[in-house]
Amino acid sequence: MAPATQSPSADAPSAVTATVVDTAMGPVGLACTDRAVVAVQLPERDEATTRRHLLAKLSQRDHAGGAAVAVAEMDEAELTGTAAHAAEVIRMLLAGDDADITAVPVDLQHCSAFNRRVYNLARSIPRGHTMTYGQVAGALGEPGGAQAVGRAMATNPVPILVPCHRVLGANRALTGFSAHGGVDTKRRILLIEGSTDVAPTLFDQLDPVGRTGQPHEPDQPDAR
Repeated sequence: MAPATQSPSADAPSAVTATVVDTAMGPVGLACTDRAVVAVQLPERDEATTRRHLLAKLSQRDHAGGAAVAVAEMDEAELTGTAAHAAEVIRMLLAGDDADITAVPVDLQHCSAFNRRVYNLARSIPRGHTMTYGQVAGALGEPGGAQAVGRAMATNPVPILVPCHRVLGANRALTGFSAHGGVDTKRRILLIEGSTDVAPTLFDQLDPVGRTGQPHEPDQPDAR
């Protein structure tokens, strides 16, 4: 089944619901319209920081789209429809359960055509598997486009649902993950998903699904 995405549209912008979802790895920010997810914020050091960064993402999205959108903040328990489904899928994935991210519609209408192609391909990478930036570029018919793929991943508005963590550097190197915790967070999500392309650290072995919610000090991400 093809990943569920929302195509560019001239329709009036929909109101957005923003919340913070409690997961095994910590607080994840989630913003949705009644039709699709528009933004995800990976766990920060605490819920307040996660919420602040999520709202900043939405503000940047409004600026790019040229129109302000009303944002209603609510508690996780109040979620319904698309938002409730997305929250459950994110919780399941970060708890190590099998979850179909492609069944959750994502709104990529503010992204460039190239980035949408990258994100749709990334959504097709199965849980527990990875591709390199170069492989993604090649699959898109863009040989030599690894850096452009890397830039697209760096601006991914909906991480987890567009699993940029499943795209690695050359030789399966963990590089350039901008979330709190850096490449360490990327490694831990891959391990939760059962990937064999990364090796666990001692901390991962002691806390395999990140129940502390606090990433340990990451390696320095390489420049893309």
